[in-house]
Amino acid sequence: MKRNKLYLNKLFLMIILVLSSTFVFAQNEKGDKMWKKFESQKVAYLTQELDLTPQEASKFWPIYYEMQNSLRENEKESRKLMMGLKNNKNLKEKDYENILTKELDYSIKRETIIKSYYKRMLTIISPSRLLKLRKAERNFKKILFNRMGRGKNMNNRK
Repeated sequence: MKRNKLYLNKLFLMIILVLSSTFVFAQNEKGDKMWKKFESQKVAYLTQELDLTPQEASKFWPIYYEMQNSLRENEKESRKLMMGLKNNKNLKEKDYENILTKELDYSIKRETIIKSYYKRMLTIISPSRLLKLRKAERNFKKILFNRMGRGKNMNNRK
C-alpha cells in the first residue's frame, strides 16, 4: 500500500515537471501574439534543422500540427484527471489505483499518437530526418528557455 502511494507521488511529480515544461500563454491579445511568434520561430527553426524543401514543408507541417493538436488534447484530458485528484481529498486506495491506471493509459495514448503520425511523416521525410526532428524540438525548447531567461528572441541566436 505504501509502495503504491510512493509510486503515485513520483508519477504526480513527474507529471508536474512535464507539464511545467510546456508553454501556457494567457488567452489575451498579448498571449496570442507571443504564441504566434513562438510558433513562427519554431517552424523556421525546425524547417532549417530538417532542411525541408518547400514541397516537403507543405506536406509535413499540416501533419505536424495535427499531431500537436492531438497531443495537446491528450495532455488536457490527463491534466483534468490530475486536477480531480488534487481537488478530492476523500479518495480511497482503489480510486488512486484507477487514477494511476488512467494516467498510464494517457501515457500510452501519447506514444500511440506519436507513432501513428510518425508513420505518416515517414512518407515525406527520411527516418534520419525524423530523428533529427526530435532532437531539434528539444534544442528549440532549450534555446527558447535560455532566450526567455535573458529577455531575447530567437533571432539573436549565436
